Amino acid sequence: MKPISTVILFLILFTSGGVKAQTHSGTNIVSAQIQQSDSTKTKQLYLVTKLNNLEYVGEILSDDGHEIFLNTENVGKIYIQKSEIKSVVKKEDIKSTTNIQDVEDNSFSTIYIFSSNALPFKKGTNYGLLSLLGPEAHFALTDNLSVGILSAWIASPFAASVRYSFKTNNENLHYSVSSLFGTSGYFDNFDVYLVCPNAAVTWGKEKKNLTIGFSYLFVGAFSNPSFSTGAPMLSFAGTIPITRKTQFIFDSEIGLPSIIEPNNIYTSPDGILSIGKINNASFVWLMPGVRFQSKPNSAFQISLSGVISIDGVSKTATTTPFPIFSWFFKF
Repeated sequence: MKPISTVILFLILFTSGGVKAQTHSGTNIVSAQIQQSDSTKTKQLYLVTKLNNLEYVGEILSDDGHEIFLNTENVGKIYIQKSEIKSVVKKEDIKSTTNIQDVEDNSFSTIYIFSSNALPFKKGTNYGLLSLLGPEAHFALTDNLSVGILSAWIASPFAASVRYSFKTNNENLHYSVSSLFGTSGYFDNFDVYLVCPNAAVTWGKEKKNLTIGFSYLFVGAFSNPSFSTGAPMLSFAGTIPITRKTQFIFDSEIGLPSIIEPNNIYTSPDGILSIGKINNASFVWLMPGVRFQSKPNSAFQISLSGVISIDGVSKTATTTPFPIFSWFFKF
């Protein structure tokens, strides 16, 4: 295995970071009487929150006691069962739904193809991710703090992540700090470890945003204290809506030349993992993709990504296609 390929592979593997409620007459969540406005421009809007914390803003067209028929701006007309509703709040004096977006659980909005942004989670909203790289699970402990577990399909290597988002007075500006803590796992008795702190700033909201991130990847080995290597990385990512159910997503990782060059080559006892001098190499990982989401609890994503690795000595570049298919689901 070529040294630069080993490092890129190592980086990729580590960081690919009921009982229904009864409805009683007289205690319905939504009143059976829906007021109609005399004005053609004024609509009575409601904020409907479901038991799974999904929220929709729109006009209630009908209510038959068992379900409501809601006309929303983003997802159109939908039926919602009364037994699935937590609350309904009237939105007073709103003239049009043109600038009102459905406020859905934004779990999937916090991640692009590979990197994440600084948008906050909502407490209790958890999601999983299955891709060619391996499975992931992320949990929102609070509105600002989330943790995650990710690994390759053979359970090695694997890592844990933690992320904290900071609130600002500007609803379109978000900051976050995060870190990955990884191990090579069963390959070499958990000998190699990885730490990758990150800071990110995001402009925009869930449906349309831009993120710039900076991280530092450090790799070491417990059995060989003299061995260590590390390099800074930059990321540029963003998303814009294409239709109501599709989004264009762009992600990238730029690996800069190593700041710390290993004193010697590390080879695992089983000979599978080898890390050594990488000739002051760098790489660029470009990840354009499209996300399809027709249901609120799941999404599918395709990325036609590729890696460009550059040897620091010969200045030659090697390109490698790396398509990624991902399935998101909430639990």
